Amino acid sequence: MKEIQLKEAIAALREELTESILASQSESLRFAVGEITLEFEIEIEKSMDGKGGIKFWVVELADFSR
Repeated sequence: MKEIQLKEAIAALREELTESILASQSESLRFAVGEITLEFEIEIEKSMDGKGGIKFWVVELADFSR
């Protein structure tokens, strides 16, 4: 399984929501985006390379908005 950074997972979700909203603009039946609750299980890694820093990797994602 490929590792996914937390920032990538959130950016992908934002992109999907934006595309869905834009795609529905010409539709007669549209849905409002309400509160979305997601739960991420993450792993934390401290980088020892030249950049340093801490990275958060998504291990599992659960969607509780249904």
